[in-house]
Amino acid sequence: MSTITQASTASTASEITWATELSYASGVFFDQVSRNLPRYDDPRRKRTKRSSSDEVPVPQNDGLLEEDYRAGGPRLCELPAVKAIIPSTHPDANLIEQKRGSLILGIQAITRDSSLDVLEVDLVGRKARGSAWQPSLVTAMVTAHRPSPDERGWLGVARRILEYLVTEGLEATNVEIIDPCLESTPYVFPCYQSDPIYPYWERVACRILQRFELKDWVSLGCQRVGRINSQSLCPPTVVLSVSRTASHRHWKPVREGILRILDQYNLFTVGVLIRYDLETESQGSDSDLYMQASMCTTEAKVGYSLGLHDTTYGHGTFGGWLEIQNPTTQKWVPFGVTCAHCILPRKEDLAPNDIPILDKWRKTGIKPGDKDASRLLVVDSPGYLDMEGMEKYFNDCIGDIRDDKFFKQIEEAENAGDFIIPRDQKEYDILISVVQNFQRGKDRAEEYKYGEEYKLGTVFASSGLQEGLCKTTQNEGNYHSVLDWALIKPQAPRELGSNRLNTYSSESPISSWKGFLPSHREPDGRLFKVGRKTKFTTGFYNGLKEARVATQQTRTGEEQKVTWEHCVLGKGQEPFMAAGDSGSLVYTAAGQIAGLCFGGKTYEQVGYFTHIHDVLSHIHKMTGVTNFRVRGAENSEVQITE
Repeated sequence: MSTITQASTASTASEITWATELSYASGVFFDQVSRNLPRYDDPRRKRTKRSSSDEVPVPQNDGLLEEDYRAGGPRLCELPAVKAIIPSTHPDANLIEQKRGSLILGIQAITRDSSLDVLEVDLVGRKARGSAWQPSLVTAMVTAHRPSPDERGWLGVARRILEYLVTEGLEATNVEIIDPCLESTPYVFPCYQSDPIYPYWERVACRILQRFELKDWVSLGCQRVGRINSQSLCPPTVVLSVSRTASHRHWKPVREGILRILDQYNLFTVGVLIRYDLETESQGSDSDLYMQASMCTTEAKVGYSLGLHDTTYGHGTFGGWLEIQNPTTQKWVPFGVTCAHCILPRKEDLAPNDIPILDKWRKTGIKPGDKDASRLLVVDSPGYLDMEGMEKYFNDCIGDIRDDKFFKQIEEAENAGDFIIPRDQKEYDILISVVQNFQRGKDRAEEYKYGEEYKLGTVFASSGLQEGLCKTTQNEGNYHSVLDWALIKPQAPRELGSNRLNTYSSESPISSWKGFLPSHREPDGRLFKVGRKTKFTTGFYNGLKEARVATQQTRTGEEQKVTWEHCVLGKGQEPFMAAGDSGSLVYTAAGQIAGLCFGGKTYEQVGYFTHIHDVLSHIHKMTGVTNFRVRGAENSEVQITE
């Protein structure tokens, strides 16, 4: 009879629950794998909604709740959460402002009496990450260390704190005691090719996707996931990401159904994690204060921000320069590349007569010679949003110095001809020099902005928002893959860039691209990108592709659409991409362009990209062009005829 043991080293990598976890089951390990394992002998460790047990934590009558690493109420902020400003309109805001110091001391006294291992006490607003539109929950927040998830007792402390706040007149303030480990990000690694699930993943994923209703699903993937920064110690895990709005649903039946499918393939060592997530916004909506006056150049560089002309509602990334051979003249013509969704306008910004044009572009793409594209799709790089952000940055820096009390005093003394001690004069002269440097930067930024030197060109051709069967993502379920590209024709006075990869950092393993990754090859190992938001990042290609589930509005209601995508996992606990990075070109350590990044997920370190062969094949389909090369890269020409 086979001996069944709980995973020893690998299981410890997942002992602590995660903030976004809804349901979990670990894998098991065998001395000898048996095909006749009885289901009643189930050594998997299971838990539900951040609990070390498989039962959902139930709030007390007063609304307080205790989980493994958190306790409090009556209203607890959805995790992961961030601290926020207490709204001035909150009924307790004035009292908190008046008595903050004494209130914190009172809370600290309660925690000392209860022997909590306290790290910090504060009165703050709490807001779920990624929900800027929601009001803050005013909360007495106690950050503490809990040695074991099996311990209890925080509930009583939270109740005492809540009672204390009420006696102090704070009747609308919540209490939260939390161990910071709960909000830490898990480590995610690609599966090994030797993992038992590796040859079966595509089949298993298709079975799962066909077995369940996909409402509220975001993605389905398989990675090694855990708490330890070691690929070998993080166990293979099927990861189902669902919408955050569906976190109240009971996901245990789905978990058990996935386990039954895994067991049918004898994949007993593979765990299941169901967690909520958000698909990364396609475009960044905040200005990039990293941008400096030195970036106000006529050359459009890899990783610059990009957006429609003079718009501020969202920006993507300028990927870089490709060249296509004109089939008539045989001349090589340069084009910038980015994602289609980064250059398509919003309906509310168009005249009524132009809305049908946008609808057509989204469905069927943009072909060369489209006069409406040259009229409506003028593109900036850097984007106008970041130009405004840079201008504000310089104004704020100059204002901060000039408003400083010391600066004003010395300035007034100097204007009045009063004596200034040498030490103060020296410090004042340094500040004047800094202000002058900021002013020069501001002057250059304004010259660049008002001269519209940031205007890049117009859209020559684009996929629109399409999906299709792609050569590099063929799968048993015949699921399509995202096709999301746009070619930009530059206009004077913009200079063609050199495709150098040092826009933000010198860490790139190569200085510029050398060519395209062949169609018959998948990336192997590390991948890199340069993007507007996260700048230069490193990740690892996951050979097990991921199912991306998008909810689309149809005439009869909502419909879930599955696409099958290449994915790259961020290095360590860092994301590979974020909102604003769409349009980045993903490349290998050898300098081969592997694909075009078009999206990802907010709480996981996952980025999606379309293989460069599939991008070029669709460009060929839309334009008839067959020959492509990377600008500035010798012997990089490829011919696409399919």
